[in-house]
Amino acid sequence: GDDNAIVQYVSAAPESLYNRNLRKKYFNALASYQSAEVFDTNMRGWVAGTTDVEALRDYAETAQAAGFKEAAVNAYKRIDQVAPNDEKTLATLGTMSFGKGNYTASKQYLDRYEATRQQKQAPETDPQEVYFYQAQLYRRQNNMQAANAEFQKVVAASANEASLTPAAKSRLYTSLFHLGQHDQAKQ
Repeated sequence: GDDNAIVQYVSAAPESLYNRNLRKKYFNALASYQSAEVFDTNMRGWVAGTTDVEALRDYAETAQAAGFKEAAVNAYKRIDQVAPNDEKTLATLGTMSFGKGNYTASKQYLDRYEATRQQKQAPETDPQEVYFYQAQLYRRQNNMQAANAEFQKVVAASANEASLTPAAKSRLYTSLFHLGQHDQAKQ
């Protein structure tokens, strides 16, 4: 079908990956017909060779949405090599590292995220998720004072509760719970 034609076309003309609409269709087609290992292996050379941050992010987001975490991490790490102060990448690598239990890497990425974000006039990301993971890292170290300071940042960053995503609301309520504000967390 259409997916097969896209895969054949891009395979014959790999430079066409720089067309964003075609690239996204191609990545989605590959993700829907291949295993995570094949998806990652087949694209590894392209990931290592490209410096197009937008293209790498499209690939990483497609891989992540398909549950291909290793492929996503590889692409995000490549973005980090090409654009080391990319807020979204640092935040994502920090949270993904935390999810894999790699707390040292998580802390390093989240600290770099925070340093990068503070240097910018107009930050590109909402820091609520990063504050939450920073708090969790401090909790793992039994540094409750630092954890509570990060949980307070989560609450402050969540001022407009009505516009929060379900995941952001969950982080807010969990933060309130850890701060001993159980009544607010139950609402």
